[in-house]
Amino acid sequence: MKKIIFTLVFLTSGFLTAQTLPTTYPTELYYGCEYQKGKDISDLMEVAAEWREWQEENDPIGRSTYNAFVWTPWFAGVEYNKPNSHMWIGISDNFENFVASQENWITKGDKINEKFNRVSGAANCAGHMLGIGVFNRQSESAWEASSLRPVLVSQCKNKEGATVMDYAAAYNKMNAYYDAAGFKNSTNIFTIFPVAGQTAEYDFLNLFIAKDMETLGKFGDMQTKGGAAMQQSLFEDLMECSDSSMILSAGVPGNNNQMFDE
Repeated sequence: MKKIIFTLVFLTSGFLTAQTLPTTYPTELYYGCEYQKGKDISDLMEVAAEWREWQEENDPIGRSTYNAFVWTPWFAGVEYNKPNSHMWIGISDNFENFVASQENWITKGDKINEKFNRVSGAANCAGHMLGIGVFNRQSESAWEASSLRPVLVSQCKNKEGATVMDYAAAYNKMNAYYDAAGFKNSTNIFTIFPVAGQTAEYDFLNLFIAKDMETLGKFGDMQTKGGAAMQQSLFEDLMECSDSSMILSAGVPGNNNQMFDE
């Protein structure tokens, strides 16, 4: 982990699809990092395992409430096209625990931070981001742990006149289409709205997450047989997306079964 912090706040249960008050999920994102020469994801995961041990003694709040993932570009748009680039995403269960965990990291994490810097130096990480996100679609049950999970990330702009109710109607129809096509518990969609620090011109990020590589293949096949046309018909008047990238997400050792992963 670095002390260059990207923060995202996720609102779950979707005010787009439900009338209940959403729960907040503070999330930190270390964006645009590059490995030090000769280092790779295996080195980062090794340090991450040591960091989990560090948490047992120094950050019990974070140890029980914080999940982390390393994102590696697979097919990358302009925002992710640097060699050896990667991202660290962390999700906490609520803002109070997130802040307490970050305080522990800032005040007690110098030694373990040095180990992270030998793998992915802070000088190689750019900027920061603060945002709010919505779960437009959630799995009904937790997914089993996976070494790699595919994530499609797109930068999108909201078209003039599009409203929250328009998006709610579109996502409801799209989700029903996915369910009918057999993807009821194998795909998730998040929308993230940055409010400060983004380095590209977009209104929000769309994140599509497949349960596993097999699901991604089946989903791609479904898209060619009508899914893509359905999606375009529902969203072409609401948003314009570009710079799509395929990311491989790997959960770090010791994730604690919260959120949509281990």
